[in-house]
Amino acid sequence: MLKIHAGGQTYQFEAIKDRLLSEIASANGIMLDLRCAGFGICGRCNVDLISGAFSVDGKEIIISSKPRRVPACHTKALSPDAEISVPPESLVHTDGQIAVDFDSSKYSGKKAWTSEHGKISLNGVNDWIASMRSSVFSPLGLAIDIGTTTVAVILADLETDKALGSASAYNRQSICGDNVASRISYASANPDGLERLQELIIKETLNPLIKRLLASCGKKSEDIIKVSIAGNTVMTHIALGLSPESIGQFPFTPLYRKFPALSAASIGLEITPDALIVCAPAVSGYIGGDITAGMISTGQYLHKGKSLLIDIGTNCEIALYDNGSYFATAAAAGPAFEGAGIACGSRAASGAIDKLKIDSTLKISFTTIENAPPAGLCGSGMLDFLAEAFSCGLLDSFGRYNIPMLKDAGRHLEIDYGKSKIHACSIAKSSSGRDIYISESDIEQILKAKAAVYAGIETLLAEKNIRIDELDSVYLCGGFAKYMNTKSAVKIGMLPDFKHIQITGNSSLAGAMMNLYDPDFQKLAENIADKPEAVELNTLTDFENNYIDALMIPNFKNCEK
Repeated sequence: MLKIHAGGQTYQFEAIKDRLLSEIASANGIMLDLRCAGFGICGRCNVDLISGAFSVDGKEIIISSKPRRVPACHTKALSPDAEISVPPESLVHTDGQIAVDFDSSKYSGKKAWTSEHGKISLNGVNDWIASMRSSVFSPLGLAIDIGTTTVAVILADLETDKALGSASAYNRQSICGDNVASRISYASANPDGLERLQELIIKETLNPLIKRLLASCGKKSEDIIKVSIAGNTVMTHIALGLSPESIGQFPFTPLYRKFPALSAASIGLEITPDALIVCAPAVSGYIGGDITAGMISTGQYLHKGKSLLIDIGTNCEIALYDNGSYFATAAAAGPAFEGAGIACGSRAASGAIDKLKIDSTLKISFTTIENAPPAGLCGSGMLDFLAEAFSCGLLDSFGRYNIPMLKDAGRHLEIDYGKSKIHACSIAKSSSGRDIYISESDIEQILKAKAAVYAGIETLLAEKNIRIDELDSVYLCGGFAKYMNTKSAVKIGMLPDFKHIQITGNSSLAGAMMNLYDPDFQKLAENIADKPEAVELNTLTDFENNYIDALMIPNFKNCEK
């Protein structure tokens, strides 16, 4: 038998010779961190081989004494009896700091947001909903935001238009890769890839979330008659069982922008089988219904001047409104802010360092999520570190350390990167005594991510001849924007120094909530999704130039700590 020690528990499974350890673990509910979709390049699914015979990249090894650390995605057990141990850092967190709240000041009840567009019926759907309402005692609805990394759900009473409770979790699809490109690749390259991805989001993420939410509110699944989904284009396709393959190929056209209404049973949601599922329409292959929902829920679509909506995630999606004209684009920031590619990076889960300060003596003070012992750095902690380290002279504009200063403070580390060693700053010790640090290689990845965000904003505004000081409103959306320090983001050159910032929280979920209550919302959303001109950044020379410029930390003379 294959014995696996993980998360304080011991599991025993049959060791199947032709199956990877990562596949065996995943099939039995052990969530290894497979951020690179099993290509063996992220080093996040490492396990310790304790005993037995194994094959690693086709090379047979026998463990008789000292354990050996290997990637689970490239390792198979060869002997009938084998034992492995999974380090805590190789497991995906099932909890975390996921935004489920939003600015509700934009609306207070039904149709509060449908001003200039008026009421538009939905060809009998309203009558169908009315008949469903009459068939249950207390009709309920679900508003769902499906993100590449996180999923958030609100249970609502459709009679009173009030939220009864909320729940969130990480998207189980992360075991197949941590970005939309890897999910598209997985769906396309594997015969049952799309089916497996849909199962991971519906059966292994949403259904358990819904059960938990219903239990906490004392409600029954059979009373749920409507589900409203907002998500990026790839996630929405997969949830509905539609292939995202065409989104990964030029000209990146999705099968649908305006998604068909379906029944819950048709996609496997464990609620009333005939419950209606509606999805926020997408603008394009990489500008999804989450942005359409955000444009409505923030009130941007009603704006009379110039405004910018920025949703910072693995993809940074940007919507510009200019006196009646709409433009939208997306810049691939990558998953660095989720901890991927960062040696001590972490998702925003318990123990992640989320806020950080450095004084003139290089004394580092910080807070962690849930005040748990430090286990790594999440995105907001990374931004703070770069801003603080640059301000006190520890980092230069290129992201290189002042080595004498680092050594004098006793924080200098040299990290072995194969044939070379990389300078790093020790920040803290984990509960197991492991150094939590940021290396110059990590800083390079963070600078690339922040450069993509800044270049996307700068290029879109310049393309449409709009200055930053002309913007009347800037809406920062999503969980990362909610928890990050905007001053740190400005200081390191990830965001321009906007004057009219509104932190909106989960605007995608807010739009999905609106779609539950107003039968006219879907038609309004389809109208809004048709308006933006999709700007392809990779076709603009200025984007590459802006990106290269933004790889540096700007040396503002008036920048103060």
